[in-house]
Amino acid sequence: MSDIYVIGDLHGNLNAYYENLKSLSLIDDKGKWIGKNCICIFLGDILADRHTNGIDILLKIREIKKNAEKNNCQIQLISGNHDYKALLYLFTKSEYTSYKGTFKGLIEFKKFASDDFQNCNDFDKLRNDSKNIIYNMKNSDKGKNLIEIIKTYKLVYRSGSILFIHTNPTYEILNIILDKGIDYINGIFNKGVASLIHEEKPINNSLMKEFFYISNIFLLGNRRRNLPNYEKEYIYNNIYDIGIDTIINGHNGFGGLVDRFDKLKVIDIDYSFGKKIGEFENERSILKIINGEIFIGAEKYKISK
Repeated sequence: MSDIYVIGDLHGNLNAYYENLKSLSLIDDKGKWIGKNCICIFLGDILADRHTNGIDILLKIREIKKNAEKNNCQIQLISGNHDYKALLYLFTKSEYTSYKGTFKGLIEFKKFASDDFQNCNDFDKLRNDSKNIIYNMKNSDKGKNLIEIIKTYKLVYRSGSILFIHTNPTYEILNIILDKGIDYINGIFNKGVASLIHEEKPINNSLMKEFFYISNIFLLGNRRRNLPNYEKEYIYNNIYDIGIDTIINGHNGFGGLVDRFDKLKVIDIDYSFGKKIGEFENERSILKIINGEIFIGAEKYKISK
């Protein structure tokens, strides 16, 4: 089994991106990939969040993927609710009036806006230029590269007995994994994202209906709490029966081992949006799985089996 390195929510913070990866010895001081024989998983909330460098982070992830593959490494990118809502912001008519604070990063799409909107600092007003933003994304090298990496997002990833998702594991998320399977879920998500971006004609309405249904379960449920006990026994036991004994997520900011039920563990590693240049990551932002042992943060806090 390859060693696994997990990065919690980056919230569009470029400094957190660098310091997280450096603290895991995956990149050097110049940002070049140096990891070997491993899997690196980003747990989402990169775009459209509290900071405004999500686009740059995604483009850097695209760059390091090439060297990672040469070093026998995989990079897996899981969508967060903010990444998903960035797509809804650009390609649908979803309302955003209640998201002023935590969706500040939406304003960075002005990089692709027309001249009249280059100095716009209100993402509601910027949305009036969405047609030009989409056109410029599709017809510039930077935009094409961004679209390429966005289309690699997954909703869920599994390695051995460990499941990786963005939010806390709600009953609905775990139940649809049991019902549909991981490959099916990710397949619908990838096809739906591609359809949104490229506005394929004719629109496959049944595909898009299922895309929104599944995506909303994973990313808009927003139940920031553990499962109640009356739900745990059934759903956790069934998840364990398909060989999963650990669930790792971001999103909440709880940090560390947040739930244990019989043989199943739930671990949260959110919160790096407040990081400053030069500081080591706090204990909730990164996680390592080395030889099957789980360690949280730069201090290698060990999770017992």
